[in-house]
Amino acid sequence: MSRGAEKKILICRKLVRLCELLSVDISFRSTPIVTLLGELLSYGELGALSFIDENSVKEKTIIKSLLSSEENAELSSFLFSLGKSDKQSQLKVIEGFKQYIKNSEKEYSEQLKKNERLYLAFGFFSGALLVLTIV
Repeated sequence: MSRGAEKKILICRKLVRLCELLSVDISFRSTPIVTLLGELLSYGELGALSFIDENSVKEKTIIKSLLSSEENAELSSFLFSLGKSDKQSQLKVIEGFKQYIKNSEKEYSEQLKKNERLYLAFGFFSGALLVLTIV
């Protein structure tokens, strides 16, 4: 369980980084979005985002990742909306999605901490029970 939450947190962090890189390019270079996405995803830094491809921008496909179905739908909509409006609107969309993913990351982190405490307590009480049955 904690392994899945850790992977989801990693994906969220990589999506936030993708948003940051998109914002910088759109603000200063304005590379065509399909080219930009291809370049960004080829970096090793964003390797956890292998479920995204350049076609996600061209046609609205449902992304399949470890994230929830709602988050995957939001990601799909976000990617499909890239490059379809003016610079300022795109930057607002990117910032909005970035905040959405940061909130998801926070929820997964809280879930992970809660589960870690639960596993620790379970291990402690199991050990205590084992010791008491031996004695």
